[in-house]
Amino acid sequence: MGAAKPILGYPSRTAAVVAMHRDGKSHREIAMAINDALPKDEMKIGVERVESLLNSGARAIKRGGLGHDVAARGAFRAQRIKEETVSGFAPAAAKRGIAVEVLLNRLLGVLLRDDLIDAILDDGVGHE
Repeated sequence: MGAAKPILGYPSRTAAVVAMHRDGKSHREIAMAINDALPKDEMKIGVERVESLLNSGARAIKRGGLGHDVAARGAFRAQRIKEETVSGFAPAAAKRGIAVEVLLNRLLGVLLRDDLIDAILDDGVGHE
């Protein structure tokens, strides 16, 4: 097994395929998205390779790898966020043509950059 090849903001092709599959993309759509993101000189993948990567992803998840929602990026693992919470961001992500995980990363970045956590939570903790 070779080293993970990051693509489309995911840590590996397997993670990308599994996440896109969970987002409802067809095997053909997944192959096209990955192929569009590959360097010109790299061999394109077909539907059969997408199916193989999905099987690999299923095995990895059973072993506890890839994260529950296959959105592991660096030290962040999306399994710590409830599935219903993550999926609630799907419409906003779809409008922007990005993965839910990319949208969440953007939102978290803005929250930190603009120091908005206390204002949004409004739980009195930041005012002490």
